[in-house]
Amino acid sequence: MAAPLGPRLREESARQQALQTLMVILNQTYGVRSLVMERRQKAQDDKDQRSAAIAVNSGMVARDFKLTHRFGGNERKLWVPDQVLGAFGDAQAGMSAGWELIERLVRVEKISPR
Repeated sequence: MAAPLGPRLREESARQQALQTLMVILNQTYGVRSLVMERRQKAQDDKDQRSAAIAVNSGMVARDFKLTHRFGGNERKLWVPDQVLGAFGDAQAGMSAGWELIERLVRVEKISPR
């Protein structure tokens, strides 16, 4: 879930916390061993890789868990999360038609960024 952050919270820190939460859920609950994310700037992708390494080294996810980055234009499946988040955001704003179609298929996790 994406939501406005308080004045003392940094967007990138919240993203890294959300990323680690996602990796843990995917790996521990669903047995996923590989996560492909949309490529951003190299420095940002490197932060994602460091978060993944922390998750692996601390035992939060399996040792063979891999995080890779690809360009959105080259990997059409990366468009799906954007559409899901858009439908969720629309529902939060009172326009739930799209969300109602997929809600039962989506797991929503809320984090408390620190």
